[in-house]
Amino acid sequence: MILVVGDVVDDIGVRPLGTVNPASDTVSEIRMTAGGSAANVAAWLGHLGADVRFVGR
Repeated sequence: MILVVGDVVDDIGVRPLGTVNPASDTVSEIRMTAGGSAANVAAWLGHLGADVRFVGR
């Protein structure tokens, strides 16, 4: 088993759904996902089939 310890961070991604308008609002899709380098490492290790545990705060 691999133990990964680290911070938990909220990743916020914004993707414009049209042309960016600097003079006004731009319609966009906003996604909030769990992230942080340790969480990302644990997720990829699990995706690759490793027996992994993540401890974060």
